[in-house]
Amino acid sequence: MIVAVANRKGGVGKTTVTLCLAAALVRRGRRVLVVDLDENATELLRVGVGVTTPTIVEVLEGELRVDQAVVATPWTGVDLIPSDVALQHWSGAPDTVLRERLHGWRAHDVVLIDCPPTLGPLTRNAMGAADRVLAVMEASFSALRGLEGFLDAFDAARAAHNPDLAFAGVVLNLLDRNREQRGRLEELHDAIEAGAVWEPFIPRRAVIAETLGAGRTLYDPLAGRGAPEMAALFDRLADRLLAEVTPASPDEAAAEPAEVDPAPADAAGSSRAESPAVDVVTAGGDGERAERTPGSDAQEIPAADAVPGGSVEVA
Repeated sequence: MIVAVANRKGGVGKTTVTLCLAAALVRRGRRVLVVDLDENATELLRVGVGVTTPTIVEVLEGELRVDQAVVATPWTGVDLIPSDVALQHWSGAPDTVLRERLHGWRAHDVVLIDCPPTLGPLTRNAMGAADRVLAVMEASFSALRGLEGFLDAFDAARAAHNPDLAFAGVVLNLLDRNREQRGRLEELHDAIEAGAVWEPFIPRRAVIAETLGAGRTLYDPLAGRGAPEMAALFDRLADRLLAEVTPASPDEAAAEPAEVDPAPADAAGSSRAESPAVDVVTAGGDGERAERTPGSDAQEIPAADAVPGGSVEVA
């Protein structure tokens, strides 16, 4: 499974979510490859790998195969193809380069592509190569305004060269307990199809940044106070991600009463375009389009003092 972790807005914790999901997936017996497409190249530092070559640039340019660029990290079970600042100048034509490079790759069970905060050629290449697109967002006005363009880019990638691409959903990160974010959560639930906003939400906690900044996972015994509670949240998100492509066993399927599952049997593999019919409405005074379906109530955002390690994280 190849997953593009993306958002057109920076500062939402996309890299943090990518790495924490990678660590959680390893604990579920998966071999994980992180492909860093962000020219800031922060994965190198966060997983304790020094500046190294080769990088994803050489793979994209066809100078090296994928296996020649994979770097082992100190995190058991997590490998990395590093980024480089030279990606800022990569043209990215055509949008199928990364798809061709990763075609047939079987050395890892899950490939997580950390995309740059743009909808440029690198993100388009990631969507062209991926099986699923996972959006990382914060509950803010600017994030919601950018959602329509992001989903349009997803639709364009499906139509152009990746018809099997599916929209996995939205991970909400850096959540605070305040009135403004509560209102934005309601807007988000109204803007996309029901069930697309994943739970649990990830609250803003300093322990996450501090632990990754030290080159550790949240499961490390030396991780700070509150790390186990944060790790448990990513465990649940990792299970949701695996459920996207892992069908229930025959015994599990037989045990589920049909009436409690309104979705079709292949709902986990359905794309955004195959979702139940929605009404197109106009949101805001600028004529921005949103898709509206019945949603669920927003998850309660824990207060900063409700979870150990609850100090406010500095973005």
